[in-house]
Amino acid sequence: MKELQDKDDFDGFILSTGKKIYANRGILGISQKSAEEGWSITEGYDGGIATEELTKQEAIEMATYAIILWTNFIDDVLAGRVDTEVNLPKSDGVR
Repeated sequence: MKELQDKDDFDGFILSTGKKIYANRGILGISQKSAEEGWSITEGYDGGIATEELTKQEAIEMATYAIILWTNFIDDVLAGRVDTEVNLPKSDGVR
């Protein structure tokens, strides 16, 4: 399986099938409101990718890519390479 690729001249990904998927800044998101409503794949700030326009192979490729990104993020958090401290202003002594 060929991994998704960021291209300098294309804001998104090119799947191993050759299909171009627009994804502003390479951002992918996924959610499931309910079993009946199915899955929603988002890209960028407010865009969407229609799951019915993906083949099974393409959907798995995108999910695998997202899993790799999150796994790398976890590794960086554990290694201290990500600042996870949030300093919110105190309000009524509650933080």
